[in-house]
Amino acid sequence: MRYMNREHGFTIVEAVVAALLMVAVFFAVLTVYGHGMAIWSSGERRADVQDNLRIGMDRLTRELRQAEKLASTTDSSRLVFTDAGGDTVEYSVYNGNQLTRTVGGEVYLVASNVTGLSLTYKPYGMGDVVNNRYVDIVLTGQAAGIDPVTLKTTTQIRAR
Repeated sequence: MRYMNREHGFTIVEAVVAALLMVAVFFAVLTVYGHGMAIWSSGERRADVQDNLRIGMDRLTRELRQAEKLASTTDSSRLVFTDAGGDTVEYSVYNGNQLTRTVGGEVYLVASNVTGLSLTYKPYGMGDVVNNRYVDIVLTGQAAGIDPVTLKTTTQIRAR
């Protein structure tokens, strides 16, 4: 019988090294995938907060532009005004994470993930005739695992 001088195949050392390399590549890919999913999830939460802030800001500024009269309040986290129909409307942050609108004792949820509402009234006019016709509005929102998001605008009350 004739023996072959050349044998084909892998040695056990080569097979173990190949398996270890495959495991290392698998864990590297899994780690990158996990980080990518965490970043994607954080971006989704941030986008949700921004959407809620935009909805709240849009509703608040739209109603405020048509307001007949601003109520004087010392609390810069509440906005109280009289609308064109004569109803008193109040916007405030409830329970630390919800922007609410109160009309006639009824409380309505406007937006969630809203952690702060700040208002600054700007006087307009000269001499004895000074009206608070401009309002700087700052809405702040936050969800778990993301930095706070802030929206700012200045609104003019047009119906006065």
